Amino acid sequence: MDDLVRQDIKLLRQAGKTVLEDFFQRIEHLKNKPKSFKSLQPPLKGFRKVKFSKQYRIVYSLDEAQRQVLILGVGTRQEIYERLAVRSEQKISTP
Repeated sequence: MDDLVRQDIKLLRQAGKTVLEDFFQRIEHLKNKPKSFKSLQPPLKGFRKVKFSKQYRIVYSLDEAQRQVLILGVGTRQEIYERLAVRSEQKISTP
């Protein structure tokens, strides 16, 4: 788990107990059925999303060779997509 995801989870703690409980319930579901959640559109094609507590999202990718779920970010709907789109563009433009 990278430092940004750790920061995201710390922010969830500030959102309240209900949000944090919903997050952990979704993580359990994600562990058991990672392909059951919706795929994203470009520029985040190849990633998937998990909705929880109405306005929050977990964005992740699957490494099927390693049988791993890689969480890229957690946050409110608007904030997480903007932040990940910027990260995606930075990776593309970096030689």
